[in-house]
Amino acid sequence: MAFWGKSSWEDRGKTESVVVPWNPFAVEEAGYRLRVGNEIFTNDKEEKSARKLVDGEPFVVGPGQFLYVLTEETVHIPRTCIGFISARASTKFQGLVNVSGFQVDPGYHGKLIFALFNAGPRHIHLKRGDDIFSIWISDLSEPVPVDFEGTDQIPNGLNAIPSNILNRISGKALTAYQVNEAVEKLENEIKDLRELLGKIKDRLIYTGTIAGILLAIGLLLFGPRLRELLVESPETNVFQPSSSENSGN
Repeated sequence: MAFWGKSSWEDRGKTESVVVPWNPFAVEEAGYRLRVGNEIFTNDKEEKSARKLVDGEPFVVGPGQFLYVLTEETVHIPRTCIGFISARASTKFQGLVNVSGFQVDPGYHGKLIFALFNAGPRHIHLKRGDDIFSIWISDLSEPVPVDFEGTDQIPNGLNAIPSNILNRISGKALTAYQVNEAVEKLENEIKDLRELLGKIKDRLIYTGTIAGILLAIGLLLFGPRLRELLVESPETNVFQPSSSENSGN
């Protein structure tokens, strides 16, 4: 098994229609750059269908979002070869990770679908035509049988994102950065609540202290007079014997 070098790509890539449309400037030292095509699908909205893109149209992949991307190019892998695909390093460094398969079966022909996940903390801005993928091809020691149908569920002749795979990325996921932000926000809210409760406690202690001081002052100032009023009150005298009862007459 040997991977194609630049000369193999230049000799066989165009003549065997391995990539269509062919772009000689997309040939790398050991691979070929593939571009974002005319269809994408993200899980940031309630839409159930892929989004169509015109040439150069931009789109954004937010943190925690999954993305399906259809390639601009159609590939045709010879039955004597096997392909390997991945997102380019410049794309990965932004936090966009390839979570789809990395192999293209011998004999496959059609567009490719990349499944990507934004595991980073920032929004990633892309557009149709960006060359963010690469494909490498290796020769096999012997060709696969003609009736070999591949090991994946992606059918030959693919030119659109199948509707049966869209529901697989429904719903939004959280990255480690978002979980950390949520925890920090919760910690700050708890801290603020504790500070508020501390202020309420201090205010209650202060209010109780002032009330106790005022009550003490009131008792000192008005205590004797209040005692006199209680003694002179008729209600307090009902329990004391009258003068006639004391005389015994």
